[in-house]
Amino acid sequence: EVGDRVPDSADWSVYFTVADVDPPHALVLHSTRHVIKPIRTIDFSWAFFLHELPDGATRLLIRARTRFTPAWGRAFAELVIGPADFLNVLGMLNGIKRRAERTPSRADAQPTANALPGS
Repeated sequence: EVGDRVPDSADWSVYFTVADVDPPHALVLHSTRHVIKPIRTIDFSWAFFLHELPDGATRLLIRARTRFTPAWGRAFAELVIGPADFLNVLGMLNGIKRRAERTPSRADAQPTANALPGS
């Protein structure tokens, strides 16, 4: 739901806020909490879109946008943070792929303890 927080750290010190959601087609997350020195501020969004293909398959499209202060923070992020971020995103995408391509089991149909009534 718009306004919900999605943790990006175990202690919730870093998180995304849901900026837009259109189930099951799109999810847009926003953060100003992903600050790493020497970057002073960051405005970061991540958009996930599911695009149905003519053959019935579905393609996941992802777009990330960032603004930093100071402006040279972009170069720092690309050179220093970028390689580690690439590995994190690759792991996330591989996890999404595994879950999307697995055969649903009976356990998948069972509500979880965290499920809200009517969800």
